[in-house]
Amino acid sequence: FPGEELLTDREHDVLELLVAGWTNGEIAAALGLRQNTVKNHVAHIFDKCNVNTRTEMVALFLGGRQRGNSPDSNCSQPDI
Repeated sequence: FPGEELLTDREHDVLELLVAGWTNGEIAAALGLRQNTVKNHVAHIFDKCNVNTRTEMVALFLGGRQRGNSPDSNCSQPDI
């Protein structure tokens, strides 16, 4: 539905640390998660935002911030 945030609260948490340059291990330790759980969250974020690398995700995130948009506005609904 239009305007609804596509990323979960936890995915937002992971995204904030990911764009800050943290590794999966650092994110896992900070959020009290296992590294595999972080990897799953990162994969979901990438799928929803149609990117393949952390560099693309950071560029998308920062580009959205610079234009005054939410980075989520560039993300798409996952195919179900």
